[in-house]
Amino acid sequence: MGHSMAIADGDILSLSKGFSQKLGKVLVNGQYGYVDVSGKESIKPAYQWAGDFSEGLACVFRDQRVGYIDKNGKIVVQPRFEIPVPLQKGLPQALVTGWFAGEIVQLGNDGRINVWPQFELGYKFSEGMACVKTKGKYGYIDKTGKLLIDPVFEDAGSFNEGLAWVQQGGRYGYIDKTGEFVIKLQFEKAHDFAHGVAAVRLNGKYHYIDKKGNIAIKGEFESARAFSDGLGLVQIDGKMGFIDGEGNLVIRPRFPAGRALPFSEGLAAVETEKGVGYIDKTGAVVMNPDAMYCFSFSEGLAVVVTNDFKSGYIDKKGNVVIKPLYRVGYSFSEGRALVELEANNARSFFGPVGYIDKQGKYIWTPKK
Repeated sequence: MGHSMAIADGDILSLSKGFSQKLGKVLVNGQYGYVDVSGKESIKPAYQWAGDFSEGLACVFRDQRVGYIDKNGKIVVQPRFEIPVPLQKGLPQALVTGWFAGEIVQLGNDGRINVWPQFELGYKFSEGMACVKTKGKYGYIDKTGKLLIDPVFEDAGSFNEGLAWVQQGGRYGYIDKTGEFVIKLQFEKAHDFAHGVAAVRLNGKYHYIDKKGNIAIKGEFESARAFSDGLGLVQIDGKMGFIDGEGNLVIRPRFPAGRALPFSEGLAAVETEKGVGYIDKTGAVVMNPDAMYCFSFSEGLAVVVTNDFKSGYIDKKGNVVIKPLYRVGYSFSEGRALVELEANNARSFFGPVGYIDKQGKYIWTPKK
């Protein structure tokens, strides 16, 4: 049987890509720009890389620096920030992998960045602030580009519910929007706040804390994720299960480690005895699609991957709504989904990409 999407310690892999605030990024002749929901060009392709819009702004890359544009394409924060993690150069492979603006990128030996987003990790505006890296450290800016919190952190996350996790001296804590520590540096790992609590690791075990740093749910879990749809995904004795806001186990741990995803739209993707499938909030298996992998629901549809590694979409009854035709399919956002076809030749690592609507019709056709 196949497996659901793996979950690594501290990171939940996501297929959430595509339209945001009614704009979707496209790559034309090596430059990134944006189209609207009809597929019409909205912002002319002019960037080496471009991120999704969040709170009216999008992160872009030009002249080896990171800046921000508004939905009219106007630069509101001049490109001056560094790539978050240095990319590797000089390797014999045609492409080498690094991290850029919270996304996986590819860099050619000529130094040219060929970007393909895989896993979203952050660096968008959140609650009016964005995390940036300058002079090797992380800080925060507002929407005018003004540095509000000095870059003094080894690592940092986005603001959620008024707090952001940061790292200094190898330990994690939480700051408020003035940059003051609200929860002191003490944790081995920290996650975003959601539903008033955050998962943290202390002495090798995960717990949930409140916004004062007090233990809200003392579970001594092997792993824990942010609450979603009112439930938290935790690992106990090598098995994944779900707890409520009081810490009560509402779905007993019975899924293999790394083989369950948080709830989304009332369902969670898990690996069951019959293969990959979905459970409801009672823990009952509601369907087992004929697939090797399955992912979280978004806007009523979920990506599933067949045994021949083709991606398609199903609805909440398990019906195939969009046939598995794609090398990669991403979750729907604002009625559109990013899809990738097979590479044009053996030398190409990535294939042509386009956007589809919920009927599977292209609104931006992949350029082969």
